[in-house]
Amino acid sequence: MNRAPILTSAMLLLAVFLCWGIPGAMGQCSLCVTAGDNSCSGSWEDCETSTTGCEVSSTFAVPCNGNYCLRAWVSCSGNCLTCSACAIIVKAASGAIVQAWQSGCPAEGCDHQTCSVPLEVGVNYRLYVCLRPCDEDMDCGDCDDTCRAQATVSSPFGSPCPWLRP
Repeated sequence: MNRAPILTSAMLLLAVFLCWGIPGAMGQCSLCVTAGDNSCSGSWEDCETSTTGCEVSSTFAVPCNGNYCLRAWVSCSGNCLTCSACAIIVKAASGAIVQAWQSGCPAEGCDHQTCSVPLEVGVNYRLYVCLRPCDEDMDCGDCDDTCRAQATVSSPFGSPCPWLRP
């Protein structure tokens, strides 16, 4: 009789392990949304508050409730340290900002990602990406002309979104 609870617990753990281990089980929650911006606008401080001058993705919805990854980076043939990529997820219906994220500036590099963006099934979102000057004391004239701001929203598991090209 004492074996029944142990056997039940072992079977439950095995079922959870097998579910996580089946490649298609988490694939149904995969997501990859991309956007890019070639024209600098605004200022570094605008990232968390403004989508003005930004490029926007099509409306998207997530396949599962949970935390998703938001990645922002700058690609350049010149100096990427003069520009910043600002990625902003907004609720399509209200325009409310859900999460804003920046690529980082000179001391931080040109590519940053967070995988703690809570998104919900049944809500439509948009991804904005903005090429912005790299620091608060810079303007768009300081941003290298060859730079492109890029951003992705993706699932924290499975294959990452492909890199966009300028």
